[in-house]
Amino acid sequence: NPIIQTLKRKALEYKNKLSKYKFLITCEHGQQIEIRFEARFFPHMIGLHKMDDIEPFKSFANKKISANTIFKEILAGQITMNNVTQSTYYNYPPTNISKGEETKYIKERLDSFSIKKMNDIFSNKIIINFNPKTVYTTMGNVEIILYNNTSKRYYHLMLGRNVAGYYFPSSFIVEPSDKYVKNQITTNAKKLEIMDYKTRKIILEYTYNIPLKGKEIH
Repeated sequence: NPIIQTLKRKALEYKNKLSKYKFLITCEHGQQIEIRFEARFFPHMIGLHKMDDIEPFKSFANKKISANTIFKEILAGQITMNNVTQSTYYNYPPTNISKGEETKYIKERLDSFSIKKMNDIFSNKIIINFNPKTVYTTMGNVEIILYNNTSKRYYHLMLGRNVAGYYFPSSFIVEPSDKYVKNQITTNAKKLEIMDYKTRKIILEYTYNIPLKGKEIH
C-alpha cells in the first residue's frame, strides 16, 4: 500500500539526498550560512513531535525517545503511516482551528516534502532573517527562513542554529499566507555550494543569477 510507505520513502529521500551533504550559502554581505541535514533533525522537521496525542510521538515530544530512535524505526518500518494517521493532528481541520495551532497538522507538509521542493527552496535567493516576535509562533529557535512560493502556498524551510554554529532544519512549514515572510529583514544569497561529507568535495556550485535548472540535487 503506497500510503504505508510514504513516511519511510520521505525519510529515505532525506537520508540519501540531504543528510550526506553540507549546504553552504554565501550572502551578498559576506555572511556564511552552513546547513546540515543530520538524520536526527528529520522527525522534528516534519512535525512528528506535534502529534503528542499518540505513541510513540508523545514520548518523542516529552524527550523520552530520541529523534535518532524515531528516525531509525521509520527506516526499519516499525513506525509507518499507520501510526501517523491515528493522530488527531495528522489532517488539517477545515474549521475551528486555534491561533498558532496550524503548524500541528502535518499531512500537507509530509505530502509536500521532497527533493524537488528543496531544490525550489534553494533556488530562491531571498533569505529571511526571521524575527519570531512579528508573528504568533512557538518557533523561537528559528533564525533564518528559506522559502519558495506558488500562487496558493508558501513552503518554508525554518532553520535554527546549533551551538556549533551551523544551521539545521527546525521545521518545514506549508502555509497559504505570507505571514512568516512579510515584514521581515531579508538578505540575498550570492552563491550556493553543496559539499559531500565523506570526500569534502564540492559537488555543486551555483551562482544565484544563473537558473538552477540542470544542477539540482539528484
